[in-house]
Parts: sequence; C-alpha cells; structure tokens
Amino acid sequence: MENVSTFVVGNADSPASRAWLVFAALLLVLAFPSAAMPAELRLERRAITDPQSGGVTAAVVTLPVGWRLEGGVNWDFLTSCYPARIKIIVKSPGDDTWFNYYGPYSQAFLSGQSPFAGDEAYKMGRQLVPFMSPEEVIREMLAGDRAIASIRIVGVDKCEGNAANRERRRQEIGAIWGSLPGANLRDVRVEEAIVHATFTKGSVPWEAKFHAMAEYIFTVDSLGGEQVLWDVGPVIALQAHAGKLGGCEGILSAMAAGTMVDPVWGIAMQNVGHQMVQRRLDQGRRAIEVNMQQAIESARQMGQAGSAGGMAETNANVMRGWTNTLTGIDLWRGDDGVTHSVPTGFRFGWSGPDGQTVYSDNPEFDPNRDSAHYPGDWSPMQTVPW
Repeated sequence: MENVSTFVVGNADSPASRAWLVFAALLLVLAFPSAAMPAELRLERRAITDPQSGGVTAAVVTLPVGWRLEGGVNWDFLTSCYPARIKIIVKSPGDDTWFNYYGPYSQAFLSGQSPFAGDEAYKMGRQLVPFMSPEEVIREMLAGDRAIASIRIVGVDKCEGNAANRERRRQEIGAIWGSLPGANLRDVRVEEAIVHATFTKGSVPWEAKFHAMAEYIFTVDSLGGEQVLWDVGPVIALQAHAGKLGGCEGILSAMAAGTMVDPVWGIAMQNVGHQMVQRRLDQGRRAIEVNMQQAIESARQMGQAGSAGGMAETNANVMRGWTNTLTGIDLWRGDDGVTHSVPTGFRFGWSGPDGQTVYSDNPEFDPNRDSAHYPGDWSPMQTVPW
C-alpha cells in the first residue's frame, strides 16, 4: 500500500447528531488551529445510553479507535431542573491526552436581591449564587478540584468572532421568555469563553483549554427586585501533558465537533426536571425510569410535530455562521447527504460501506485500488461550507 496521509471516521450523521446542543460542543474549536495528522487515523462513534431511561441513547461520542471512553449519564441531581447530565472522559492509549465533556448543562443558578430569593431558588430547583462570567465559573471549577494543584491561567479568549451567533441565541431566548405570562423579562445575555490553563495532577504537569457558555435571563420579581436565572454548560476541555496539546488539538477538536447530546433525550431530561421542580418529589429509581420513558415519548411526538426539526434548523444556521471564525475543522458530505466533521488538511475524501469515510491529501490515493484495506465500493466526497 502506498504511503499516504489518510483519516478514517465512522458515520457522523444520525437523528442524534442533527439537532439540539450541537452548536455548544462545536464552539470549542473556534480558537484551535489544525494540527498535523498521523499517517492514518480511524475514528468511531459510540452511543452513550441511559439505563434510567430504558436504555435509550443519550449522546453520541466521536473518538479514535483504541482510545478509552469513561463515564456516561450521571443522574446526580446537582440541580433539580437539570437532574441528569453527560459526564465523559476520552483518554488516549498513553493516558497523556484527554477529551472531557460535561453537560448539556453543568449548573443552574439564580441570583436575586429579594428577601425571598432563597425560596425562589428552591422552587426553581436552582442554586442561589451571584452570577459570574463563564471564565469565572471555569476558574472556580479548577480551584475546587482537589486532584489538581499549581493552577495558572495562561489566557482567556472571549470568542469575539462568534458574537453574531451569541446574538442569535440571545434573540431566541428572548423570544421564548418574552412570550411567557408574568415572566417580566428585562434582558437576556449570552457569553462564552475559552480558558487556557496549566496545572499539575499527581505531580504531572498538564495543559488544557476549557470552553463554557453561559446564558443569563434578567427578570423582575413581584416585589420589584431583579432576579437572574443563569445556566452554564456544556463545559468541554481539551487537555494533554505539558507541551503536547498543540500537536493534538486537531483531533481533539474533531472529537468535540462530533460529540453531541441526543435531542430527544435532552428534551425529555428537561421535562422530567421541570416535573420534579413543580412537584418536589423524590420518587426513586423506578419512578425516574417511568417519567423518562413518558417524557421521551412526548419528545418524540414533539419531533414529529416539527419541534426537533426547528432546533436542527437553528443549529444549522449557527454552524453556517461560523465560516469566518471556525478553524481546524472541515465538513465533508457524500451522495447520501451524511455530513462528517474532519480536521483540516485533507483535499480528497471518499465514502464507503458501513458508514466509514476515508480522507487523504495525496491525489494518487484511491481506496478502490486497495481492496485489502478498503473493501467494497468507495465514492468521492466533497467539502461543504459551514
């Protein structure tokens, strides 16, 4: 077989990958340059299932073959309004490069000056905390991790190039809250940040880039006091042993772009959270499973009615807006319409059987000429704009 640079990845287009929260995961790659790819790299996609929901798919994760996937769905009830979240770490074979995902929402807070703010936070299933910027939340997260030490913030990127997409999101939130009776909406803000940090973990020096988005909803309560409902998440981190992060950001960014929450599970989880907040019930493991199954069926009906499709279109519009700001990732599409996110640097691509694709920067390479390594029929693919 000729010596060429190739990249192989599994099918990246499924109902789970077309909608809801994909834009939040993709935001992480805004500041990451592409890195040199190894001679051949194969990626696979694994489903994260939720046993509490009857084993339905909660998320799909993209990772290189041979890397370890740890974690899953965590019903930690950190806040009642978002009782469950995806918490995963993907580790390289040498355990020196990690991809972390924690979301879709990491925290749910309420800030308020009213004497009843604590009661309001309890009723909403939120924590009463003065609102902070995304970078402040990341700093607090690092400071609270007892496993790490010698934390140093190298830089903070406020993602100014993504301002248009934050404004689009702000308008979407405003339209939803503005239509709620008695919401008394005053303002909506959306912020994000990438924090570049170094630290030691078990005496080993690490380097990492953390991304987080925060949404702030300013309202007025019945006594005229201001309340701020704010959510943070997902929090995503690319980390490696000191000096190695720059050489693996391309593949870590592709993993971030290809890791996303299933829209049906996400909507269902929110619905269950809202039910728990309203009823203040601790129903136990079996009750959670029943509620999630009912909520999933309801979410599927919403999808059939076009709600999930609307979310998919919203996220597609956000992605298209990143043409001038996103670096490190290209989109490829075959005749079947499936879209794949791939590190930049490849000029030729083919789609083959079993949902695999192969990429190369050598114009002489053709997988159809190497049936031993690439069995079946392969057809050319084309890059597509964001």
